[in-house]
Amino acid sequence: MNRHNFPFIALAISVPLALALLAGGQLTTGADGERSTGLPLLTLLAIGEFGLLVNLIAAGLSVQRLIDGGWDRGRAAVAAGCAIFSLAFLSQLIRWWPL
Repeated sequence: MNRHNFPFIALAISVPLALALLAGGQLTTGADGERSTGLPLLTLLAIGEFGLLVNLIAAGLSVQRLIDGGWDRGRAAVAAGCAIFSLAFLSQLIRWWPL
């Protein structure tokens, strides 16, 4: 793995992580009226933070490669995908932090 492949790997990792957050983050109400999620809260926060950091780094590397190597639609799409995933993970972190 080198710096040029990292954004592609980050996108490939982000899809299952985002699906795990969506599936494991469903709120359920127990018999005693207490709210809980499918995955433990610390797990949701760890997945969200890992996804955020990986995608921020990948977006930065993609933008740097766009600047150094010239404009390319494929590189721009990868940079945009990493930026969108980083915003999605950030919104999930904000969603789960006060719970």
